[in-house]
Formats: sequence, C-alpha cells, structure tokens
Amino acid sequence: MKKFNWLLALLIMGSTSLKAQQDNDPFPEPTSEQSSNNMTVCAQVFIDGTLQEEGIVAVYAGDEIRGKERIESDKHLAIITPWGNGGEELHFRVFVSGCIIEVNQGLKFTVDGVQGQIYAPYAINLTAPITSKLTEEGYATTCLPFNTRIPDGVSAFCAKGLVDDKLELEKITGGVIPKETGVLVKASGESITWGTTVAEPTADVSANKFVGTLEPKDVEAKSVLTLGYTTKDGEKKLGFWCYTGTTIAANRAYIADFTAGSRGVSFDDLTLTAVAEVKGTDATDAVVYDLQGRRVNTLKPGIYIRNGRKYIVR
Repeated sequence: MKKFNWLLALLIMGSTSLKAQQDNDPFPEPTSEQSSNNMTVCAQVFIDGTLQEEGIVAVYAGDEIRGKERIESDKHLAIITPWGNGGEELHFRVFVSGCIIEVNQGLKFTVDGVQGQIYAPYAINLTAPITSKLTEEGYATTCLPFNTRIPDGVSAFCAKGLVDDKLELEKITGGVIPKETGVLVKASGESITWGTTVAEPTADVSANKFVGTLEPKDVEAKSVLTLGYTTKDGEKKLGFWCYTGTTIAANRAYIADFTAGSRGVSFDDLTLTAVAEVKGTDATDAVVYDLQGRRVNTLKPGIYIRNGRKYIVR
C-alpha cells in the first residue's frame, strides 16, 4: 500500500529531479548509487512554523548527499527518494531564502520505507536564519543561537585580547562557528545570512575575548567597545569604539575587557591598533609625533606618539 501511495504521488506531482547545472542549486548531484535501495520522503518545509512555498530539499547521511528535490510551489511539497542502507541516520539541508538551513530530526533510512504522503506530509521544521548587516568595509559582529557553517568567501575571527596596543584576532578554523560565540566576520556584499548546521564545530573558542549576546542587552554607557565608526583626524574610522548607548542589539558581539580611559581600537583590513582617548579641548592634545619627536601631519604606516602613548598605523 505504501508503494502504491508513492507511485500515486509521482503521477500527481511529476518528477522534479534537479540537473547539476540548474541555477540557484548549491547541492551536488547524488551519486549513481541512488538507484539501489531507496525510500520515499514526501515533505513540507516550515520555518518557525511558516510553510515554505519554494526551495530545495536535500537529504544527507553525514556529508554525503543521498537525494534532493525542489519544493513544488503550487502544492508546497517536495518528494525525495534518498538511497542508502537500513538504519542509517539521515538529516536535511534546505536551501531557502539564499541560505542553507540544516536539521536532524532523527530520521532513519528504511529500504522501501515511506515518510509522509500527499495529504499527510512529513514536516521538516527549521529555525529562521539570522542576517548580519555589513559595514562599508565588509565587517560585522554576530552571535548566533545555533552552530552555523561559514559561507564561502567569509572569514570569522575570535579576539585573543588587547595586547601591546593591538587587538589580536584568531581566525576560526573547521568551517563552523560554534553557537553562542561572539565573532567578527569579514565578507563582501551588504549582508550575510546565517543558516543552522548539524555539523559539530572543531574550533577552540575558550579564550575568545569577544562577548556575544543573543538578546538585546542593557549595559552602562562607555562600559564596552562595539563595532562602529568615529571621526579621527577628520576621517571616518571603523573600529571598536567606546559605546555611548545603553542597549546592545541582539546577535552582536562586543569587547568588555579593555583599558579604562581608552577611546577604542581602529583597524584597517584585519590589523587592529589601539587609539588612546583624546582628552580635553586643547588642539595640542591631537598632535602626532614620530619616534624622533617631530610633528607629523600626514600619517603613513609606522609607529607614532599621541597624548604620550604609542600607537601603530598599518
């Protein structure tokens, strides 16, 4: 009877198999082994309870794709025929809204088995992706409630701390940002959309000095450094600056451990340097000198003295 239901589903829905060169398909083609030992999954996809009308559903065993199909927009269903062996654990990767969201719902492969039917689909329940808006230079901070794969072209960094007037960064390896971890990211474009992953992170983030928050967080004014802009020497500078507000938005990262009186740290590309607070209103406070004590008007890469403290321009 289950086999008959599956055949009926195919007649009603039609095959929606994807070609390797199809646009907007991030998944590879399943191997030829899919022709042996199949099961059937007739599924609907929900994101935070909202039924999805389009997207691509892929079934994986570990990192190996076992089948994929596009959601039929008129019926909101995807019928996938993954191949495998009895008892294997399967999970889903769903490409929707420009990102991949993964979920493991404990589905086991069963030869000739059926999960869901046309009028009673199997529900794939996903958590909504989170978007980080990038600065003009392509930076953002984030902290996510789920493990997430680092997309191609994106770099993610933990902070090792403020050492010798520099904010030292350490690149996250292993391809996965651990959940609830504050990070600085670098990418191109206007934003990054983060999707969940069932992959386990391998990066050691125990020494990370970034503090992340999943919900809006109340702080005292000037008690933390946050990513943003300030004006230095008549130029707009991106960096982590002393935050004058009292609420940090959700899914952001900040620095709580820094020298009292510091205005913050500015950076160019991935080299970050400390900038001491400008004190008073006397114009001489902003004068910059080289190591020979000569006044400098145009800053080039090197070490300078300002307000009695050294800082580095890269």
